[in-house]
Amino acid sequence: PVYGFKDRIDYYRTCSCNKFLEKIAVPTVIIRAKDDPFFDPNAVPWKLTYDEGGRAPIKIVQTEHGGHLGYAFHQTSDDATQTGLSWLPTQLSKFLDHVHHHHSR
Repeated sequence: PVYGFKDRIDYYRTCSCNKFLEKIAVPTVIIRAKDDPFFDPNAVPWKLTYDEGGRAPIKIVQTEHGGHLGYAFHQTSDDATQTGLSWLPTQLSKFLDHVHHHHSR
């Protein structure tokens, strides 16, 4: 046990934000990458989003690449100097469109 947690499952259950998502009132975007080593790419709370019939004004974006907190650029080859363009402007504009569509009525 580290820091008082029994194991990694106990840690994630205790520290996860999933239990608070339904209480979010401000439009929020959650960005995660499938290749993030800290999170299971299949454990996404899609059902809580407006798009899936949930009550929370959240938009979840899951990218193929990005790792853990590395969303600005992604490596496009084995050459670490070759990176893809930032996708942030595109995702931000999609989120703002989503907020406008769902909250400007």
